[in-house]
Amino acid sequence: MTYEINFKKILTIIGVATSLGVFYNLISDNSVDFIRTEKVYKMVEDSSISIDLNQTIIEPRLISIEQAYQLFSSQSAIFIDSRDKWDFSDGHIPGAINIPEYNFDPGSKIVTNLDHKNLYIIYCNSDDCETSKKLANELLKLSFNKLLIFESGWDSWILKNYPIEKSELQ
Repeated sequence: MTYEINFKKILTIIGVATSLGVFYNLISDNSVDFIRTEKVYKMVEDSSISIDLNQTIIEPRLISIEQAYQLFSSQSAIFIDSRDKWDFSDGHIPGAINIPEYNFDPGSKIVTNLDHKNLYIIYCNSDDCETSKKLANELLKLSFNKLLIFESGWDSWILKNYPIEKSELQ
């Protein structure tokens, strides 16, 4: 038994599928940009790190290890660990909450319990890690406007021998 390849039908199916995919992407709430643009974040100046907690931050900004530790020591912010639950249980910044970016759910209990009035510092492993920036963008979509990104993250925290906390895997 031999089969004939009908390229016209194959191209028609591919064309229809592509058209449907593009159309769905245009009308979807979770659409994907056709052209990827890299978001550039500004670094917070040391002189402005004592952020007035009533001030609205227009978009997430980057902070250094020293600034993160200053805010940790003064208990001025809540740290959010965007790494997976296994990395989080192995060690995290004391008091941090874990919201893994890879399975972010805006309707989850932990996200809905976040107070929009608080200042949040989001971190992951290092400046090579993008999950903190992605999570910050997801929270920004939910109208959180007091977000800082601790770009050098967990790796720099442990190199400085700052306090750490471990937890049971949940």
